[in-house]
Amino acid sequence: MKKIFLLWGITAIWVLFLSLLLHSFTSRGNSGLTAVIVGFIQDFPLFLGLFIWNRRIGHQKILMKHYSLIKMLALLFPVVLYLGIMIFLLITHPVSSMNFGLNLFAIIIVASCEEFIFRGLILGGLVSSGKSLSFSVIVSSVLFGGIHIVNLGHQNLYNTGLQMLYASALGGLFAVLYLKSNNLIVPIILHFFIDFANSFITNGTMNSTAATPKSVFELYIIIAIIIVPFALTGKEQFSLFKKRLTNIS
Repeated sequence: MKKIFLLWGITAIWVLFLSLLLHSFTSRGNSGLTAVIVGFIQDFPLFLGLFIWNRRIGHQKILMKHYSLIKMLALLFPVVLYLGIMIFLLITHPVSSMNFGLNLFAIIIVASCEEFIFRGLILGGLVSSGKSLSFSVIVSSVLFGGIHIVNLGHQNLYNTGLQMLYASALGGLFAVLYLKSNNLIVPIILHFFIDFANSFITNGTMNSTAATPKSVFELYIIIAIIIVPFALTGKEQFSLFKKRLTNIS
């Protein structure tokens, strides 16, 4: 557990430091991409540093097991909704090809980095240390939500709190996708589509000023409805996940 909270602490301190350093840049907010670009600036060096640390010191397994395309599409059915949102927004709010490309590239990095840290290293590390899957999912999801406290730099405590609750729920969904697929690419894909759509909805600010307690509660209900069937039909995959991380034959 100490290593897990150390990883979370390093992540929080790094993101908070750069959030404060780049506050004047994000406060301009005139390009519609500032928050995304800052997210890339924060996450890419963090991802690179932790990747090298894991290769040389941590040695935490990151599962990338083969998963059939049909099953992956079934797991990622929410992507269809976000694809529809993105297409609608692109039609009604055209953006330059450069802005679209920058947004696409930056959010791929952000989604990959956050999944590598919170599902790959933290969730995987908890399971590898012998913690139960349910405990590991809850802790990694709460820590994922907790990292969003750094958004206090550009929004109030109320909205930040709602965003932390929102992110924790999504973290639970991403975690279950990782457990069920045994492949980190699956939650990365959904994470990317959610962030990409949210970037357009908020004009690049990625804040939570539109969130309400009711909308967060509804999100928890929706995610529970999605997760329960995955959990009920995923016992074999969950067992394989634990065996692969704990070297049980």
